[in-house]
Amino acid sequence: MKINLITLIPLIILLISCAGSAKPAESSGGMTLDQALHEAAKRIDERIAAGSKIAPLNFNSPHDKFSGYVLDELTANLVESRKLTIVDRKEVDLIRGEFDFQFSGEVGDDSMQELGRMLGAQAIISGSVTDMGDFYRIVIRVLNVQNASVEVQYRANILNDRIVAALMTGGRSESAPHRTSAVARADTTARTPSQSAPASSTAAPVYAPAAHTSVPQSATHAAPHSIAIEVTAKTAGKLFFQNKEVATLWDNETHVIPIDGPGTYTVKMVFSDREETRSVVINTRGTTKLSFGGTYTVGQPGPAGGLVFFDKGSYSDGWRYLEAASVDISGTAEWGANERDIGRTNTGRGSGRRNTQIIIEALRDTGETGRAAQIAQEIRQGGYDDWFLPSRDELNLMYENLKQKGLGRFQNGQYWTSSEASANQAWFQNFSDGTTGNSLGLFPWSPSKHGTFYVRPIRQF
Repeated sequence: MKINLITLIPLIILLISCAGSAKPAESSGGMTLDQALHEAAKRIDERIAAGSKIAPLNFNSPHDKFSGYVLDELTANLVESRKLTIVDRKEVDLIRGEFDFQFSGEVGDDSMQELGRMLGAQAIISGSVTDMGDFYRIVIRVLNVQNASVEVQYRANILNDRIVAALMTGGRSESAPHRTSAVARADTTARTPSQSAPASSTAAPVYAPAAHTSVPQSATHAAPHSIAIEVTAKTAGKLFFQNKEVATLWDNETHVIPIDGPGTYTVKMVFSDREETRSVVINTRGTTKLSFGGTYTVGQPGPAGGLVFFDKGSYSDGWRYLEAASVDISGTAEWGANERDIGRTNTGRGSGRRNTQIIIEALRDTGETGRAAQIAQEIRQGGYDDWFLPSRDELNLMYENLKQKGLGRFQNGQYWTSSEASANQAWFQNFSDGTTGNSLGLFPWSPSKHGTFYVRPIRQF
């Protein structure tokens, strides 16, 4: 069969045109980092309720530059839509700094939930990047702070272009960078020069949460370990790890406890007049430093990273100091148990812990959740889980010794106490002027325990 050359010419031109207009990056599923972040922000906007407060919190990557770029661009894209309330990056960095979480490291969901609650956010953004050889796989998640459910999950393949290469190397632009996978890079950071990985080695397994940790046999000032807890005793006492005695420490002595892997661990110091116990959450490699014992000054940081606001002068009933959490928890909340006379709560110093337990028992009967006492007890800060809602007199001490001196980053608004006034009323204090009320008579805009006020937990030690 003969084919007319004139007929073939248009066909040849069409094929050349199609070949020239092809976009292999897009057709293969790859896109630029900026394109992926724009799409991720759009997906978040579509699926998260308008007006929700959301905190871009953590992105696990090999370098802070890359993580910072991802979080900043996501924030900028979300701010432009004006649909959601975005937590300011400075506030996020401040809270993260207090808990020593790196935004480029691996942080557990429980820890991120806790930070989200402290920021008053309803949702938090986290993510990760994985080296796939010719491209990177990026994952962005939005986690519900209250129930840990995943509200949004966005995945995309991104090109290893010059921007990505520069961010992955801390800002050095390289045309053909030598890249190691994120997991393998994390593994090499734990090796000493004499233990460097073979050239042919690939990604090492990520740590899994430790089911248990054996008691170390190392002496004080043990050799460095990829994960460890460093305990310093300001006062002589016995050190317990996972409820087993591991060392006797003297004044200002330090002991290093090697850890097998991420998990939750119990560290306790027993002194002659008291005990101090902490529940320590380990998420990443490195050394977690703890300090026990010694004396504290009102207005200065306490063991849990909050502020000491009362010193009764000596230890009795198991405590001497009162420490306030570093920030308010989860915005505002109701007191709860309205039209129910709980009774048995007190207003004096030292009664907040027992008050909180009484309230929580009553709320368990009513089936209520998210109330002030429950929120106060549920927080975990600085390795401690013994927080509670302050009594009326304890809250007033906070106002006098912290708020009036410009400490503690308090709001100029009402804060709940754990002291009940009646079946429909509970005591609170207005931190704008120090006045106290019982949520019914003095302040008509808060007619009952259903009023929503700020929550600032405290602890005894």
